[in-house]
Amino acid sequence: MRTQVSGRALFKGRPRDFDRAYDKAYGCRAIARRATADKACIREGGGTVSQVKQGGYEASSALGRVLGFALWEGVAGLKGPGLHRPPYYAAVYATKGRSRYRDAAGLECSIGPGDLIFVFPDFPVLYGACPGTVWSEFWITFVGPVFELWESLGVLDRAQPVHHLAPVDYWLRRFQSVMDPVESGAEVAGMPAVCRLQQVLSEALVAGARARLSGTQARWLARAKSLLESGPAQGFSLAAVARTLRTTAGAFRKRFTRVAGMPPTRYRDERLMERACRLLQEEGLMVKEVAYRLGYADEFHFSHKFKQVIGCCPSRVRRR
Repeated sequence: MRTQVSGRALFKGRPRDFDRAYDKAYGCRAIARRATADKACIREGGGTVSQVKQGGYEASSALGRVLGFALWEGVAGLKGPGLHRPPYYAAVYATKGRSRYRDAAGLECSIGPGDLIFVFPDFPVLYGACPGTVWSEFWITFVGPVFELWESLGVLDRAQPVHHLAPVDYWLRRFQSVMDPVESGAEVAGMPAVCRLQQVLSEALVAGARARLSGTQARWLARAKSLLESGPAQGFSLAAVARTLRTTAGAFRKRFTRVAGMPPTRYRDERLMERACRLLQEEGLMVKEVAYRLGYADEFHFSHKFKQVIGCCPSRVRRR
């Protein structure tokens, strides 16, 4: 029996049945549909493609699939009759020109060089070159369980599909590096390609969060961190922090993870253990005293959490 994630549901069955289901949901036909739809939009908009560098391959693994990629240069008037509903995820990095972005959630904004657009499965979206401008982009399409996990955890967020990454030359090279073995003619194993894509996407998300971290966002994060760091270890409530910030626990967890780059519980645990290290090393307190200072009910639970976060027992840190 083999269990994997296919689409939005768990698939259980024989390996051959799973492979058929996976191919149906995530197969290379998806990229053919993308190319056909985009060409039709270009024709309807009166545009042309002056240069296209496209990879017609598929890197597949149990984690997910990289369906294809392309560098489109000189695309004018990429328009369509309505919003598109792609069957895959895509990362679209703008390198030249201006565009307008619009999606089913009502978000509408201007897109320019350095902007990264995340496209989500079955989520209607449309972006196209502004009149009189030339639009260039690098796009890569991907699907699979690992990317669905990213979305379920709030790392990829449909409410925040646009990020800004600069400088353009650097980030274009980073996205293209996922496909370097293809450009050089080497055979691409599925797992390394998916892992390289995850690495680049994680770097891009962190860089995009830092670029947004100003003004109101910075004040919100500072307030959230202050609330997470306050109070004893026992009896802490993430829901209470969320209520103080006038949001739900789920929404707070997603927003904090997106902005800070880590879940709120992990942030709180790391700050608590940093305080513990200072108390052990600088003040020379006994482990039991540190546990009491931080609000733990007993030394055992404190030592367990300390070893989980720091990687060694607190008594070892105290002896250093």
